[in-house]
Amino acid sequence: MKFKSVYSRFPPILFFAAVLFLVIWAAWLIFGRYVGQLSFGGGAFSDAGQVGDSFGVLNSLFTMLGFLAVLATFQGQSEALKLQQDEIDQSRKSQHQERFESSFFELLGLMRELRENIDFYTGGGSHPGATYRSFGGIAAALSAVVDQVTLSEMYPSSSPPIDRDRLKNWYTEFVLAKGETGMGPYFRVIYTMLDRLRSDKILPEEDKIRMSKLLRSQLNGHEVTLAALNGLSDVSKDFSVLLTNFKMLKYMPGGPMRDLLETIYPPEAFAPRAD
Repeated sequence: MKFKSVYSRFPPILFFAAVLFLVIWAAWLIFGRYVGQLSFGGGAFSDAGQVGDSFGVLNSLFTMLGFLAVLATFQGQSEALKLQQDEIDQSRKSQHQERFESSFFELLGLMRELRENIDFYTGGGSHPGATYRSFGGIAAALSAVVDQVTLSEMYPSSSPPIDRDRLKNWYTEFVLAKGETGMGPYFRVIYTMLDRLRSDKILPEEDKIRMSKLLRSQLNGHEVTLAALNGLSDVSKDFSVLLTNFKMLKYMPGGPMRDLLETIYPPEAFAPRAD
């Protein structure tokens, strides 16, 4: 395949010159005997000399062919170097992809470990509660916000409309204030994974989509919903943008919380991918 690639880029003039050379060479073979007849068959030597001089143009032709051959050699070498550079670039991309995926899976494993270590205490003040761990802790944390939404909807006349700021404040007060030690590192790892996918300049887009889907497959509905709430907090940087760009909220369970978040996040955060 490499030879074919270089061969296909040879200048057409080289092939034309080669064909012309073959035609003149064949003509010389066919008509050369007439020169011999002029020289040794009784013809005048002066006539033979004139005929010989008429073929002096062959010297110029051979010189031109040699020059074109040198040019073709240079071009062939240039094409070979270009192919070699392309192979080097492709090798670098492959190595980068391997390193990226290795790092991504390490972060995925770290995310699972952090999730296992999440502790969430449901009590507060003089109200006794219980401590829930891992998936149970995530579900309990989400319930703390859902309870506030439910209470607000039960008394709409005495409560202002639920907007982004109210959800953010509830999440900060009832989740981060109680479980930031476990929740913070957990969501920061998820943020890091998505941010690396977004900022990488070498990884093909289809690989970014594939790995973001892999991350999404590791999260249950409670985790996705809680991640959306975390994206509203002041400490989450542009987490909400990453969740939107990678459509991480597509499979969020339906219900009042999703209905509220759909009024805050743009539609594309919940939309299916065109691919």
